Amino acid sequence: MHVNPNAVTIHAVNFWTVKDRRPKAFNGSPLALIGQHRAWHDKRDAPCFSTVTYRKRATRGNEGVVTLTALVMDYDHLTAEQTGFVFDQSAPWASVAYSSFSHDPSLPNGWSFRLMLFLDRPIAAAEHAGLWRVVNERLGGVADKQANDVGRVWFKPSCRYDTPEEARLFLVHQGEALNVDGLLSEAGATAGARFASVQAPVALCRLAALPKPIAEGGRNSTLTRLGGALRRQGLDEGAPRHRAP
Repeated sequence: MHVNPNAVTIHAVNFWTVKDRRPKAFNGSPLALIGQHRAWHDKRDAPCFSTVTYRKRATRGNEGVVTLTALVMDYDHLTAEQTGFVFDQSAPWASVAYSSFSHDPSLPNGWSFRLMLFLDRPIAAAEHAGLWRVVNERLGGVADKQANDVGRVWFKPSCRYDTPEEARLFLVHQGEALNVDGLLSEAGATAGARFASVQAPVALCRLAALPKPIAEGGRNSTLTRLGGALRRQGLDEGAPRHRAP
């Protein structure tokens, strides 16, 4: 599906500032939603938006999100080479990119910006993590992993007062919408491949080989020790868990 960001309409929400808890419904052009760069002494005073719809009377947060209508990737302190790779890889997709408050291309790692990508259908909140992960992998894996929650609030284009006009990045690019179902299928396949390639850690083997149940009074220390071994081998609380039939 071809998308012209100047002509498409999306559903989203606005916030007066990052402290605002009440989403204000928006329906219109993504360029009107994002707005133009404005200088601030403190970026926390800048207005914000989120490309989601909320259930009725919900306040800001992941719990109230019903759908995501556009995917926003956050990039902080990249090199010019990394930035070029992101833009090259995202070129087939329609997008809007704008520099964020910390952007300073005069520095070796000074490229900071957000990239809005359009979807061929809205996605449910539960689909966001898989879509974000596979898109990030496609674009070099350098997006901010701390800014990938579905209800994330984004500052509208903002900069310091001393930021030169030529350093204020704002790019609008026509292209294809993300093929949501195709990318989610890819996300599921790569996740499955990663899980299949993981060998049983030594700590799990030791637990399975225990000759008898852990004695009363020693369970906590034994399981804590084995849990630490698992974490050191790369399995954390987010790793797949076995569910008994």
